[in-house]
Amino acid sequence: MIVRRLKFGAVLVGVVLSLTGFSRGHGSSHGSSHSHSYGHGSSHSSSGGGCSSHKTHNNDYSSSNRNSDDSTPTHAAKPTTTPSATGTVVTCVRPGTTSATVRVSATSGSGKRTYRVNMSFLGANGSVVDTGMADVDLSGSRGATATVKVPMNVASEVASVDHCRVDSVSFQYQY
Repeated sequence: MIVRRLKFGAVLVGVVLSLTGFSRGHGSSHGSSHSHSYGHGSSHSSSGGGCSSHKTHNNDYSSSNRNSDDSTPTHAAKPTTTPSATGTVVTCVRPGTTSATVRVSATSGSGKRTYRVNMSFLGANGSVVDTGMADVDLSGSRGATATVKVPMNVASEVASVDHCRVDSVSFQYQY
């Protein structure tokens, strides 16, 4: 029985080590690497595998950032900001109505996008009785609003709910 457990443990350790990038090299590091160029001479690179990793940040055009001595640096596109929105409880749940109504308002972004509303249904003492989640589509730019019904996960707990709280409104995708 002990031998069986030891064999299982050895196999498990081998699987974990292989999945995390460790290998049986001769002092060399095997694994994946990637780098990003942020323009204006700033770079970031990392490599992994074994127990080593390396990160650099510099303001110099190094040989890894150019194709030849007379080339010009490539500039990456500026990162875009993630659209954001806020949520406000319009109506909370009550016996007979097990979904809260939440108004979602865009604070940035434009076009048609989807947000996920997560909320808590709280008891009189402030403890969480239940939670709920719903997705809502918003069209337009900053200031655009939409309402969404957020159902309780356990509707039978509705009598224990005193008030509702929006915990987060997170961007899901844009189309």
